[in-house]
This record gives sequence, C-alpha cells and structure tokens, in this order.
Amino acid sequence: MFEDSYFFLKKNDNQKVILKKLRAKNIHIQYFDWRMISFSHQDKLLLKAGEYLIPKDFSLFEIQNMFQTGKTITRSFTLIEGSSSINLRTKLLSNKYLSGEIPTLMEGIYKPDTYHFKYGYSRVKLLNRMEKAQNISINKVWKNKPKDFLVISGDDDLALGTVLAGGAGVISVLGQAFPKEFSKMIRLGVSGNTKEAHELHFKLMPITSLIFRENNPAGIKAVLNSMELCLDVVRLPLVAASNSLKTEIKSFIINYGQ
Repeated sequence: MFEDSYFFLKKNDNQKVILKKLRAKNIHIQYFDWRMISFSHQDKLLLKAGEYLIPKDFSLFEIQNMFQTGKTITRSFTLIEGSSSINLRTKLLSNKYLSGEIPTLMEGIYKPDTYHFKYGYSRVKLLNRMEKAQNISINKVWKNKPKDFLVISGDDDLALGTVLAGGAGVISVLGQAFPKEFSKMIRLGVSGNTKEAHELHFKLMPITSLIFRENNPAGIKAVLNSMELCLDVVRLPLVAASNSLKTEIKSFIINYGQ
C-alpha cells in the first residue's frame, strides 16, 4: 500500500468480505493471518461499521484495532448565516453521509455553525443539535443582558417567543403586509395573552415560511404584489420569487381569513 486508503466497512460485513474489500484497496492480508492476529487483541474483535482512512504504514494489528475502536472519518456540515429553511432542507437531503427523513422545518431556530458527525448520522439528530445550540445562544443573551438592554427579535418566526420571554418587540418583514395582525400578535404577547397571541402566530405561520423560502425581500415583495401594493422587482444578484412560490403566496392570501 503506497498511500492512505479510504475504506467503508458495512454493518454486516464478515471477515472474508472485509479481506476481499481490502485486497481491492491493494491491502493484501491472508485469512489465516487475519484470524491469528485477531486473537492478540485484549478484547474480542468486534468491528464497528463506518468510514475509515487506513494509513499506508498501518500494520494488520493496527488496522484491526482501528476497526474495533471505531476511529472513523469525521464529516462536517455547515449552516450558513441567513440560510432559509428550504435551503437547509435541500442541503441536508443532498448530504449522502447523513441518514433519515426530515420533518417540517421552522425558520430561524437553527444556529448557523459547523457541526461534526460520523457516517449514517441522523438528520433529525443533527437538526436537534442545531436547535439546542441556538437556544443556548439565546439563553446566554437573556442571562447576561443589562437590565436596561432591550432585546428585539429580528426574525418573524421567533418574534412571539422573544416577547413572551421578555423581549421588547420585533423588526418585522411580514408586518409590512399584515401590520394589523402582526402588531396585534406582538401586543398580545407583551401583555401576556399567550392563547390569542399563539392563535395569530399559527394563523400567520404558513405565509411567514413562504416569504423566506427563496430570498428576502423577494418573498415579501411577492406578497405585496399579490395585494396590488407594489411591484415584485428586486435588484441583482437577488431575483424575483419563482412562479411556484408566487402561486402558493397568492393562494394563501385568497384563503386568508376564510
């Protein structure tokens, strides 16, 4: 073996299959040698599935030990600041090293950062880590802020949660199209009327998700255009909302309040 070799060990690979796959990587090990060396380990040789990078100078004992201890390749996933939920969903589903389905995603509840994982890691578990990291960051703000410091939400999805936790208000995007409903929701939240506030929050949730699906301000301009309040033109490098998104937005506006 002249260079480090990538090796994928499947969960149900037996010893003969492993040796065959190693030979395909130009790592030639006899079955007898494999069996004899396996008895030299302190614990019974139980191999862990996953991705491995076998160093070119590794001995047979070291290869077995690496498989036994599960020293697999660590992958990373980066959530970029400003990513929409649909972009996050697309990126997660296209990552071949992750596994499992994805539930409906909310906007703004996942912390932008780089997360590390091993092959086959659950997409749902990764999302839970992102949400937990975001909550920790937000809690630090609440804990360490000065008494006269006002916390204002910059995300429509988090606006109600922010004011219910003690925030002073929100810089809203959706409020441009639904000022009466959105401001009422915030006022109800500030006054502690959680039931009515959440009723409005859930009523606006579909359109909140839609306006951030592709880019901002294309989403909100599509809403205002459907209301015949403005054109939906945006400047490059931004582009106007897609026809499919415009159709969904228009459908929401038509059915809103019914």
